[in-house]
Amino acid sequence: MNTEMIAMDILESLNLKYKENEYTLRFTQQRNDNTRYAYFIQNKATGKEAKYNFTEEVSQDFVHYNNESLFEYLPKQIQLDLENGII
Repeated sequence: MNTEMIAMDILESLNLKYKENEYTLRFTQQRNDNTRYAYFIQNKATGKEAKYNFTEEVSQDFVHYNNESLFEYLPKQIQLDLENGII
């Protein structure tokens, strides 16, 4: 099985604190395809990490079907994942 490394450029990096835990959130864009994006969030203490990736097309479809921007929805989903101990 081959594993391909995908280069991502970090567009923004934030340090967050939620319920006494510290996290790093990175918003990235795929280097060779600037229509692909991902959010990475990592618990600094445990190293647990989650990735939320999407394309520009998915983002546009999300708005069409949900009347909400994916950029507005993802922070809510990340918060739910933090509350549920997923990250």
